[in-house]
Amino acid sequence: MEERDPWNPQLNGADPCPVSEDILAYQGSESYVYLIKEDGRYGAVKIGTGWNPALRLRTFQVGNPRRLRLVAVLADPEHVWEQRLHTVFNKEHIRGEWFRASPLLRSAIQAWKREESGEI
Repeated sequence: MEERDPWNPQLNGADPCPVSEDILAYQGSESYVYLIKEDGRYGAVKIGTGWNPALRLRTFQVGNPRRLRLVAVLADPEHVWEQRLHTVFNKEHIRGEWFRASPLLRSAIQAWKREESGEI
């Protein structure tokens, strides 16, 4: 009989931190700025940098009780965008690299998504 635990999605066959195939493409030798958002309209947003955003998402999910989602990934080979974004959203700063999901930040995320999808 298969073991089932309502509190452990891994035992139930579900990936506790699913990552879409297009996000998995962002890994390798190039540096990226990523935005990871907690579920909920006003969940906090992490603005960070790394070589493998999908792995960063999984790492942060371990220590966060809320479900996290990778909501934007921007190529940053010059390593300049993370600090610029931290400066732009400074009024929303909570702690470390976490920011409030203000209307301005949510609008920026939507614009990046449209740009990535070719809508802009």
